[in-house]
Amino acid sequence: MIPKVRPIAALFAAYAIAAQAGMPEALDAIKRNDFNTATIELRPLAKQGSTEAQVLLARVLNSGQGDPQSKTEAFSLFQMAANAGNEDAMLILAVLYEKGETAPKNQQESIKWLRVLAERSNSKSYFLLASKYADGLGVPQSVVISQALYITSGLLSKEQLRADGGFGAMTIDAILKLAEDLRKPNNFLATLDRATSKAVLFNEKHPNLPNAVKARIVDAEAGDVASIVKIGSLYLYGEQQVARDPKLAAYWFQRAASLGDPIGRDYMANLYLEGVGVDKDYKKAFELFSGLGAQGKLGVEGKLGVMYKDGLGVPQDFVKAHYWLRKSVGAVGENLFALAQMYEEGSGVEKNTVIALSLARLSASKHPDEFKLGMPRADNPAVAFVQVLKLKLSPYEIAVASKLASQLLSASVGNHNQLELLDLAATKRGDVYAISPVEVAEHFVHNYDDENFPLALKLLEPLIEQNNSQAQYVLGSMLEDGKGVPVDAQKANALFELAEMQGNVDALTRKGGRYFRGEGVAQDFSKAFESYEKAANRGGAFAQGKVAAMLADGMGVNRDTRLAITWYEKALAIPDNYWKSDAYKGLAKIYIGERSFLKAAQYFKKAAAMSDKDAQLALAQLYYEGQGVPRNMKLAFVLSKVAQRDGNHKAKAVALSAIAKQNLSVDEATAIEQLVVDLSNLDRYSGSIQKDADMFLEMLEAAETSNKGYATK
Repeated sequence: MIPKVRPIAALFAAYAIAAQAGMPEALDAIKRNDFNTATIELRPLAKQGSTEAQVLLARVLNSGQGDPQSKTEAFSLFQMAANAGNEDAMLILAVLYEKGETAPKNQQESIKWLRVLAERSNSKSYFLLASKYADGLGVPQSVVISQALYITSGLLSKEQLRADGGFGAMTIDAILKLAEDLRKPNNFLATLDRATSKAVLFNEKHPNLPNAVKARIVDAEAGDVASIVKIGSLYLYGEQQVARDPKLAAYWFQRAASLGDPIGRDYMANLYLEGVGVDKDYKKAFELFSGLGAQGKLGVEGKLGVMYKDGLGVPQDFVKAHYWLRKSVGAVGENLFALAQMYEEGSGVEKNTVIALSLARLSASKHPDEFKLGMPRADNPAVAFVQVLKLKLSPYEIAVASKLASQLLSASVGNHNQLELLDLAATKRGDVYAISPVEVAEHFVHNYDDENFPLALKLLEPLIEQNNSQAQYVLGSMLEDGKGVPVDAQKANALFELAEMQGNVDALTRKGGRYFRGEGVAQDFSKAFESYEKAANRGGAFAQGKVAAMLADGMGVNRDTRLAITWYEKALAIPDNYWKSDAYKGLAKIYIGERSFLKAAQYFKKAAAMSDKDAQLALAQLYYEGQGVPRNMKLAFVLSKVAQRDGNHKAKAVALSAIAKQNLSVDEATAIEQLVVDLSNLDRYSGSIQKDADMFLEMLEAAETSNKGYATK
């Protein structure tokens, strides 16, 4: 971890405070941008030997203000003040010599002044010295010395160093020991010189070694497998300014594998399988994968299945291939493709082209696993396979396969069990796949699948003749939006009315929405509530939430917060309710109105965890005010930053984060930026909504109870 370097301009600005005493007229002139007057006021004071005046005058002259022939004079003034013991001048000279500004670039002169300052316990000099050792500017490059100096400067904590993950245990111990020795009184330069001598010897032993590898090499050579694997991955992927070198990667992974490390063995197996950094050797790959298979390592089961299926390094065995591929379902795309081929061929499993197509569709949506080895992604063969399979199936079977693929995708993120779904589908044939035609058609319409709109129409037409209310609603939606058919509002409304007459939940909810917004009809909250209530009584989750919201606000009905709470709770009890965050937020707003801030905060937390930006901003405000939760500026800052991802709340979120940040130090704000990133990455569409929501709450509660205001996994 290398702290951010402050801009030079910011460094210079910091010295104005130190130079204020005794020069009010000059400072007043500078505030008015009257640099000529400031120069006139400062020259006599500088000649009298005031180092503060010399530094301030030099800053004015060096900036190009006042006398145009001033840069040389400015440098002389900085030297004069530095020689007289002014620390600000010393620091500025160190920066000027390093950057080659005003003075010729001279790293040794820069280091000379920084050493003088360091001997005086000037923390800014520690930071600048750390940067030099990090980059090898005038001193030997050393991650140990640079990190120890960052710690000594106070800009890096022991906890941050350990959390960084870029260093081995022995290297961390060496950094902390050096930082401790540097802090000892009257010992800084002697300690630094001893460490510098060690760094020279280390660099001679490991010439041209990238910094990221240097940070791990000591631990790796001592047999630390985590460091060995880390070095291997650096060379494999070409990360952190390490040139990609598959052969070196293989060398390090082989060392880890020889020590029995499962990650090293997995990497080596993949390298042998793909011929990356080593000669392709299917037999060695199979032996390594076999040793890992019993450990349930992600991806290994699929690799074994593919190798048994294709006879790679082992005699072809479809039964074993099917066994291992089933265990890998949900892992990576190419394993699903292999399983799809087996269902299509009837190899090791009863032939089922519908299941084959559903698996192939899933595989086509994922990338091959070979990118794991740092190789370019290849074309996914499942894409072409999908088109081949479609030619063999009826429109209904294609639709069923698509719906099954959607169900399997949902199952892969924790809502159901994929293998149970596969087994259920494998027992079905023809029109008994336990998925109704109207469900399939609705799936196509709601997923905006242009290619399958014609299939949806074919499925809906016979159902319309049978007066199926859901088919009427779905076809009405297609006519209203022009999905696969020309827009026809008159026909759409006629179908919606037929569905409403039969009490169709979706049609009644739509009708309520039209009256609520005044779309195509006069706005009428009473009629909106009436339609919503009918849909709610039939189990419509969205309608239940709307009924609750209208009761809470007294829109189209007498205000009744107790009944509103009851409806919100009904909506929350419905499984897989997409609108749960609205219900949580609605309950929170009711309790805010009742001044029950503790309950309000609990519900805002649940809504915020589901990526509701309105709830995140409201919760940030509660943390800022300390209502219902402990007052916590860090979490007010974090949540308002997360809420900024939504355009509707950006202005308010930016304003609140700025206010909260005023109550934090620069280091505190920087330390919790990672929590902002972690929480922002828990996007409701990234996988399991509930799993991500649980993780969001876990991280938030850990941060709430942490002294640092931040804790994460």
